[in-house]
Amino acid sequence: SVAELQGTYICALIDCEAVQGKSLDDPNVLVPTFKWIFESTEVRDNDGQPFRFITYTKTYYGNDKAKLTILLDGMVGRMTSQQFQDLDMDVLKAKQWQVTVGIRQKMNSEIFNVIETVKPVVKVAV
Repeated sequence: SVAELQGTYICALIDCEAVQGKSLDDPNVLVPTFKWIFESTEVRDNDGQPFRFITYTKTYYGNDKAKLTILLDGMVGRMTSQQFQDLDMDVLKAKQWQVTVGIRQKMNSEIFNVIETVKPVVKVAV
């Protein structure tokens, strides 16, 4: 169940797809959106499948309140616009990420997962 997926997971970034999402201002208008797909690498479900966590961001980086800015700042630190343009998805996909997942409730009482933060996995020296 969704509620059991609250916590922090070691994940891989599987993909970042360019999709069309509904505008918050007008649900009839579609706007460019990134669909970020993370999968757990250490924890599996009862069938042995990884857990999948998805978050959507707009495509604009730089505004402190933008979900994309918050997500990427957590992953790689603050970037200039040039560094953002040069960002290599393959490099991000090659790393492990510490993904903190929370739960939210929709108006219809349906419960769903949300990605709260994504940070690099820090290896502890032994």
